[in-house]
Amino acid sequence: MNRRSPIAASLLLLLSAAAVLLGARVHSGAPRAPALGSPAILARTTPDPVPAPDLPAPGVPAAPTGSAAPEQDLEPAPVAGASPLPANTACPQEMAQVEGSHCFYWEQVCARWDDPDGQPAKRVCGEFQQPSVCKSARHPMRFCMDRDEYIAPGETVPAKAVSWTQADMVCASQGKRLCTSLEWEFACEGEEGLPYPYGYTRSSALCNQDRLLRDGKYKASADLREPPHATCASPFGVRDMVGNVDEWVRMPGAKAPRRSELRGGWWMTGRNRCRANTSHHDEKYAGPQTGFRCCKDLATPTAKAVESAPRTARIDPPAE
Repeated sequence: MNRRSPIAASLLLLLSAAAVLLGARVHSGAPRAPALGSPAILARTTPDPVPAPDLPAPGVPAAPTGSAAPEQDLEPAPVAGASPLPANTACPQEMAQVEGSHCFYWEQVCARWDDPDGQPAKRVCGEFQQPSVCKSARHPMRFCMDRDEYIAPGETVPAKAVSWTQADMVCASQGKRLCTSLEWEFACEGEEGLPYPYGYTRSSALCNQDRLLRDGKYKASADLREPPHATCASPFGVRDMVGNVDEWVRMPGAKAPRRSELRGGWWMTGRNRCRANTSHHDEKYAGPQTGFRCCKDLATPTAKAVESAPRTARIDPPAE
């Protein structure tokens, strides 16, 4: 055993040296593990790009991903380096530019009621107190609207007996769309919040309204449509927004078959104000007085309108 001990020790020493050399060679040729946070780690741990979300519906700001929608600052933020918006826009010739600051809620106080005998009380206001008072936030709006109610080719008076669905299809065929209720009322009342498109005092001479009362059968029997009236114009130059025919609009946020609302009134004696509305008819309804006009988006750097506001204005009797 004593004679073999030196040999065994030598072999052991040689084997150890070989193992050390082999280990050094393997270690020197192997890639080192990257340190935490190095580009190699980042390249493997960074997730794939997230596809861009679908664009929100027109007029509705998108909420940040994974969070509740914040309270909106309804005044448009200034755009750095943006040039002033031009006075004339790309609205088609038959359309008017509607632009300004819309108030969600006006306080409009009737100073004098002018209800016909035998008709409901406090429905027809003869004169409103001036001025209307904005009781809510405002938001910017800018779009194109047909100057006149839709007139079928070859006709001279607005189309009637049109359903909401038919009106929606006609507007789409022209590259337009039905106006929303907020767009319609803003085009009618302007930034001042006029109760009537022509001012604060009701006038049957300016528009095609107050021509007859209901005949007791819920419908008025006579067809009293007329060509457009230059005297019945809103602050934006949109004509016949009260009287002539009732106009279909789209209610924001509503779902089929109840997206339909009528605005403006017709030749019958009714409220015929900028904020008056009828919302109990579905999208298939077509009455002897139902017509429409179309709107069109106008791309601008300003914010879109937030379509979540009351659709009627408060109307109070005068103080005693």
